[in-house]
Formats: sequence, structure tokens, C-alpha cells
Amino acid sequence: LDEAIPKLREAGVEYLIIDTPGFISNAVTGLLCQADLVLIISKASPLDLRATQKSLKFIEEVKTPLVFVLNEVRKGTRIANEAIMALSQHGRVAPIIHYKNDFVVSMIDGRTLEETADADNPGIAEVDALADYVLRQAGEKTLKVIDRSPVKQATAEVIAITGRRGN
Repeated sequence: LDEAIPKLREAGVEYLIIDTPGFISNAVTGLLCQADLVLIISKASPLDLRATQKSLKFIEEVKTPLVFVLNEVRKGTRIANEAIMALSQHGRVAPIIHYKNDFVVSMIDGRTLEETADADNPGIAEVDALADYVLRQAGEKTLKVIDRSPVKQATAEVIAITGRRGN
């Protein structure tokens, strides 16, 4: 990837989204140092939130901008509210993706919610809001991208790193 990333930028790739394991390894360390934005994805559970602390410490050390994404959140739960408050002490919290069985059903055959649900499904609006937020954090001041479906799909699939350096 160290050689591929500059070539992709030269070829005009605006967004590179890389899904990494949820722990810091040598490979992940190099990616985090090159990233323009890191998404730390977590569920609103004590174990998941504790696991983010190790990644958070390293990301803060390399000073890479980060955004927390809470995924599979149960609406109206105390733990969800506490997770938002705790994470916001360390960075920005993106629009939340709430738990919906429709997400699970769509993944059975490898598709996204947008491919399997009606257009008015609330989950689609949540994914759109998250994708828009991530694009803004990555440097898009206005959403001039006409077809954002690849970005929305990647966001919906819980992607960990997006890069847009050097623009």
C-alpha cells in the first residue's frame, strides 16, 4: 500500500477507504499515519468502548483527525447516551447508525440496505447522513459528488479509514 497510495492519488482517486482490523498492528500503523481521517467504529457497549481506547491513544499520538461512529445503537438506551458523552470528550461523533434488522437481512447475500430496502427506509437516511458527514470531515465543503453510492456503500459496511491527503 505504501507504493499504491501515491499512484492512486496520481491517477485521480479522491477517496481511498480501507477497512482495517480493530487493533493496532504494524500494517495499520502505517495506514493511520497516512490517513487524512480515521473512523473509529464501535457499538455502544462497555467492551467495545474499552477496545477503542487502545486505538484512540495511538491515533491521538500521530495526530490524525478522527471521528467516532456508533453502530448498531439501540434507541433510547442509557448506554448509548453515555457512549456519546464519553466519546465526544475525545473527538467528534458522527451521526449514529441505529440497530435495524433490515441491515442484518441485507447482509445475508452480501448486499447493502440501499439495495434491499424501500427508499423510505429510515436506515437509508441514517447511512446517507453518515456518508455526508464523513465526506464533509474529509474535506468536501459542498457535496459536489454526483454519485456517492460507493461512499455510502462503504460507510454502510462500517469502513475504518478514508484518505484524501494532498488536495
